[in-house]
Amino acid sequence: MKQTVLKNVVLLLIIPSIFTGTLFSADLSPILGIFKGKNVDMQEMYDDMSELVPAVVYLEPDYTTGVKNEFVSILNEELKNQMILSQTFKPVSMEKWLVSKYGNKKALSIFQLISDLKSERYPLNLSGIFKSYIYKVGKQYVIKLSVFPFEKNGYPVSSVRIVKSDSDIKKAVGYLLLDLANLISNPDGKKQHKIKLAVAPFSIDCRTLIEQKTGEFDFIATSFSNQEGVELKDSDDYFSELFSYQAQCTGLFEAANTQNISEYISEGMTSSGAFAGNADYLVRGKIILSNKLNLITLQLYNANTGKLVRTTRHMTKTLTLQNIWDFNYMFISDFSRILFDKNEVKILDYIDNMGKFFYMNGMFAGFDKISNIPIRSGKTIINTGNSLSSDYSLNPNIINERDNNDYFIFTNNDEILIYKGREGAYVWNLLEK
Repeated sequence: MKQTVLKNVVLLLIIPSIFTGTLFSADLSPILGIFKGKNVDMQEMYDDMSELVPAVVYLEPDYTTGVKNEFVSILNEELKNQMILSQTFKPVSMEKWLVSKYGNKKALSIFQLISDLKSERYPLNLSGIFKSYIYKVGKQYVIKLSVFPFEKNGYPVSSVRIVKSDSDIKKAVGYLLLDLANLISNPDGKKQHKIKLAVAPFSIDCRTLIEQKTGEFDFIATSFSNQEGVELKDSDDYFSELFSYQAQCTGLFEAANTQNISEYISEGMTSSGAFAGNADYLVRGKIILSNKLNLITLQLYNANTGKLVRTTRHMTKTLTLQNIWDFNYMFISDFSRILFDKNEVKILDYIDNMGKFFYMNGMFAGFDKISNIPIRSGKTIINTGNSLSSDYSLNPNIINERDNNDYFIFTNNDEILIYKGREGAYVWNLLEK
């Protein structure tokens, strides 16, 4: 994935290092921001942040082909400013130290990087790494934020929103950060078993169909593939990132991309058994993009033995965001049938709610329609809302109100029953009697 080096002013912290020199680079220039119509001294706010606010190593955004530098700059600035204004996270720079440690020899995976950083002693209480990503899919942009808490040993907490232009970034960032803060402060209290997936970078092969008058044809390798008006290159792997995110949405998996912090993690592929002890299974993907058809192949390996467990493929003529969202859930459902007992997990075939957005387990889960969603047996609620937030996150009491539009799903043996809104609340109440 392509990365930019931005020259915006960054709010950073100067703290003496336990090493030679300075652990945190710094720029103490006061920055004035506008918040609720008032001038705010951002540096003062930063310095006064409570020690209870999680301090995270702030890394610059990664982005794919088609995303303009101006878009990245706006996102970068909004993230740092809103972290401080909202008191959700304290952004800290460790760029000089990280370059000195990983400049010549990068970490082999996210698991090694987090393990290394977790074992260091710092003069402040760091809680993890913060990383953002931007993907352009057709006319839409996907913004993904991830915090890699040290306590989760490489598995991130992530939030996603879809925007249409740079004018939408400011509002989206506020809700994205709120998602992260809520997910970190309110972990899954049920402590249900989750399968740990390590997701290797998907390989992308761009090709163009060439046909001769004789009828002979072949798909010739090219440097890019035009998909939905965007020229994708073999480095534009947002597919593995979205797959991991959607796997987490279901609440059945912990999923981590193994090489998704390209600044400090090697891009070299590792063996299928290299993640034993860090993951239960490894997912590998190969995507062939062409001007005629696109072929997506995912393979599931046992991380302890390195043996292939499952291969599944999907063919699509178009590569819209909806297409990607749909086939990711299809792959996740296919793997779930293999990895979970049939009495433990059921597959929700289809929910159509055009113009609405879906949220599961506190995460953005889809839009307009969702299909092939694996869910735990028993009771599940899929919240609805707008592109920025679920109705539930704005008003937790809406579950019991008449204008509720959430989906209440109850599985009874092999039967999946779906109720919407007020009727679902009635069913939930009866089930508790």
